[in-house]
Amino acid sequence: MKTIITLASICFICLSANAQNWNCDTLINIVKTTNHIQIHTYGNVYNIDDIDISMSYTARFENIPDEWQIFLDDPTNSYTEVTEGSSANFTLSEGIDPLYPEKMIFGMNHNGVPGHGELVYNIHSLSNPADSTKMVFDIVITSGSPLAVEEVELDRAFYYAGQGNFHLPANVESINVWNISGKLITQAENLGNTQYINLDTGNNQFILAEIKMNNRLFSKKFVVID
Repeated sequence: MKTIITLASICFICLSANAQNWNCDTLINIVKTTNHIQIHTYGNVYNIDDIDISMSYTARFENIPDEWQIFLDDPTNSYTEVTEGSSANFTLSEGIDPLYPEKMIFGMNHNGVPGHGELVYNIHSLSNPADSTKMVFDIVITSGSPLAVEEVELDRAFYYAGQGNFHLPANVESINVWNISGKLITQAENLGNTQYINLDTGNNQFILAEIKMNNRLFSKKFVVID
């Protein structure tokens, strides 16, 4: 029998190492509601050399709603807004303490619109464009109050029933499940009035499950303990 503990919020960050003289975080998961008007977080960029490094990035949007406004401060510049295809150069200073790396500071205003999208920064050194890494901000925004009462009811109706079975609220259109690294591990669509669905989550104890219903997204985190 499995016991489920729900978590309010988890931020997962993965680190990528390059063969060159820098590296950076590659995955930053953001899970918020529309009650959070301004959202800020950051990804770290590390200079592991003893000289300044000239860098560049290009931004790409994946499923970002048109209503969302994205902002970025890199180690050199501050911008009013980032759009699809935005690019800029910046400098990684030498001699930075590894405990206090340079930061790509992310900010957004969702303007009350829920959604699930990715902001992808393709970062590379100017001296070696092939030496590149993607920093991905995976953003899940669900509806907050005044729908708080409805979400409490959804939370109660959406739970893990054991043996790979999830109990679903009524009128769920689809479900996606990610592991702690942000990798999609299973999904199902066209659920209709399905009350229980069996999903293989493998050996993943930490999961994020997202359901779509009535053109809205609702996500819930679980810790699955045997």
